[in-house]
Amino acid sequence: MLFVLETGAVRISRTYGERKVTIAVLRPPEIFGVIGCFGPAKYSSSAEAMEFSRVRIIPRESMQALLESAPQVTLKLLDLMSQRCTYFVHTMETLARKGLIPRLATLLLEKADNGVVAGLTHKHLADYLGLHRESITATLGELRRAGIITIKRKTIQILHSERLERAAQE
Repeated sequence: MLFVLETGAVRISRTYGERKVTIAVLRPPEIFGVIGCFGPAKYSSSAEAMEFSRVRIIPRESMQALLESAPQVTLKLLDLMSQRCTYFVHTMETLARKGLIPRLATLLLEKADNGVVAGLTHKHLADYLGLHRESITATLGELRRAGIITIKRKTIQILHSERLERAAQE
């Protein structure tokens, strides 16, 4: 099945033992469940609504009929899959070469809207990076003490984006 997120927000995650790791947080318009829709490959992950959401479900058979009758849809989906592969390869490269402060700085810059990262707890940030919450709390404390950010409940204000960008490049 292919899932189309029309409203709300959905977290895609995977559980490894006791830890739940966030793979992505999706906002509309977005699709998920793509791997199982196009072939026999399996990738087990979970999707949960983070807020009230509307998701349309398209069965695999309906999707295949659409792709056969509308080649332009096939090309759009191939473009989307290419973009996602590029994003994940870039993410893996970032994880492989950066320490904790640069990884967290990069994530904060990506999630910021007008210099504010809102709605994410320390646990959410840890899940994004595949780390423990305590590591994120300590690292955010370092960035706060350096005067780069301020922290309030589920809100991180970036005070010096150019310094945070430099930290992300270390």
